[in-house]
Formats: sequence, structure tokens, C-alpha cells
Amino acid sequence: MKLILCFLVMLTSVKECEQKQPNASTSAETVSEMPASEEAQSDRVITYEANTRGFYEKIWMDGNTLKFTNDRQGLEVQSKELSKTQKADISKLLNSVELKTLSQLESSSKAHQYDGAAMATVEITSGKSSYKTKTFDHGNPPGQLKPLVEKLLSLKAMMVKD
Repeated sequence: MKLILCFLVMLTSVKECEQKQPNASTSAETVSEMPASEEAQSDRVITYEANTRGFYEKIWMDGNTLKFTNDRQGLEVQSKELSKTQKADISKLLNSVELKTLSQLESSSKAHQYDGAAMATVEITSGKSSYKTKTFDHGNPPGQLKPLVEKLLSLKAMMVKD
């Protein structure tokens, strides 16, 4: 009886492993370059997230809408439609970012490592491709991302004033 049970477990394990193996065509799609056309940019999602124990801020642009929340559960989300000028500005800044090297960018300070600053990340997603930075200090992003992060933070500040 034990022998039959062991055989069934082994057979099931082999079947599950075969199903979980990644397809070679899927990995090629993950590193594909994103086209700079307006249609391709409209499906991009840019997310800036910063947090500490007592602070949370998430700003994201999805299509023509900028959204933000200070609620970790995402229950209180504010949103605003971006003007064509604002959208064009963000697209221009986004096109200046080298997406493939996003995860390799280094921050000039590490205050987030000893609770001297909130830790922040930027993630850019398009279709199946996703690019995320290493953690950096809130308000002090790596040089290549500084204009984009400052633009997102200033748009959020304008939303709060309205």
C-alpha cells in the first residue's frame, strides 16, 4: 500500500513540475523594449510609493488619470484627469528614463536604511513588462529619475491644494 501511495505522489509531482516550467517565448516578452508611440504610452502605469512606520504615500498614473492615496489599504483614493500638457510632460520625462537599467540605479543617500527618511520606489509597468527601482530616500531619487519623481510629487501637491 505504501509503495502505491509513493508512486502516486511521485507521478503527481512530475506532472506539476512540467506544468510550471516557464515558456521561452514568455521570458523574451518580459525584456522587450517598449515602443514610444502614444498608444503604447497610454497603457503604461507609473507608480511612486514611499513609506515608513507612520507614513504612507502612493502616487500612480494610469492612462490619463493621476491617483494618490495616503491610506495603505487604498480605501481613500483621490484622482484627477491630467491635461494634455501634463500628460505630454510626463511622457517626455518617461522617455528619458532607461527602463532596462532602472533596477540598477543607485541613490546618492541611504537615510532610509536607518529611519532617516521614508523609503521609496518607482515602478513602471507596460503590458507584461515591469521595471522597478531599488529602494531610495523619499524626495531624493536617483539622478535619472529625479525629474519624473519631482513632476509626480508636484502634480500630487497641486491635487491636494484643489
